[in-house]
Amino acid sequence: MTLAKPRPPLARSVATVVIATLLTGCMIWEPAPLTPQALDDSATWGVRVTLRDGSRVNLRVPYMLRDSLIGSRYERGLGRVAIPLNEITMVETAELDGHATASLVVGYIFVIAGVLSALTDSAPTGQELFSAGRLQTDRRDP
Repeated sequence: MTLAKPRPPLARSVATVVIATLLTGCMIWEPAPLTPQALDDSATWGVRVTLRDGSRVNLRVPYMLRDSLIGSRYERGLGRVAIPLNEITMVETAELDGHATASLVVGYIFVIAGVLSALTDSAPTGQELFSAGRLQTDRRDP
């Protein structure tokens, strides 16, 4: 006999979607100077580099070494890449967008309030259950 895999609770699934949306939907790319200090400040989120040919590369944990920018590519797993500084036309850092984050949180609050309202309006009350005979009590006299 094989047991069915338990499904994760709805609350965990909703929380996962909310967190993923907040982390990805509320970030904006801001131009930054190509300096070691700017790269140190952006090490948490990473940088997006635009190359001469117009292509873009997203890097995690970027740092400068001699005449190159080195970091791990998001798209290619954990492999490191070195980009010559003379090939880079623009560097952008990922920043948290406060207005978008606040708007998204307010939107989530309205959606959750609407869902809770719909659930509580459609649920039968205790009086309705008792009068329908579906509520059974177990009384034992001493």
